[in-house]
Amino acid sequence: MIEENINNLLKSEDFETKIKFDNRVQMVGFKLGNEEYMVEINKIREIIMTAEITYVPRVSAYFEGVINLRGRIVPIINLRKKLNMPIQEITRTTRILIMEILDMSVGFIVDRITKVIIIPEKNIDATPTTFGSIAAEFITGVGRFENKIIGWINVEKIIEDCMVK
Repeated sequence: MIEENINNLLKSEDFETKIKFDNRVQMVGFKLGNEEYMVEINKIREIIMTAEITYVPRVSAYFEGVINLRGRIVPIINLRKKLNMPIQEITRTTRILIMEILDMSVGFIVDRITKVIIIPEKNIDATPTTFGSIAAEFITGVGRFENKIIGWINVEKIIEDCMVK
């Protein structure tokens, strides 16, 4: 399973040396609807199946609540809702990306994980005005990989935007 392979890579002793090599970067690809996106693998702490999410009242709609992850309380953001995409029910392929961003753990709900993407830096282009249904403010750039264009999600910007509202 792709999540197990990624989680094993994240736990490996020489992970830091594997992140960037020969002007290539490692990303994790995931789907939201029909669109594929990617995030830097070094920001992901683990990928988990959906867990019981505890509702928190009076928060923004994209904030699903919190989970208890081995004694740590982790806020969970539904990326579809945050990015104003149509809502989809949780399925057997839905996953939560547990990421370390701005010195905090945050979980992002995604439809499914696709693959580890090793992409040459020369194949990453500047952010277009929009990428699919997402405003450019949440896209770091776009990568050309396997004859596809994949949006590079700016998770820091998403978290900063969540903190402002």
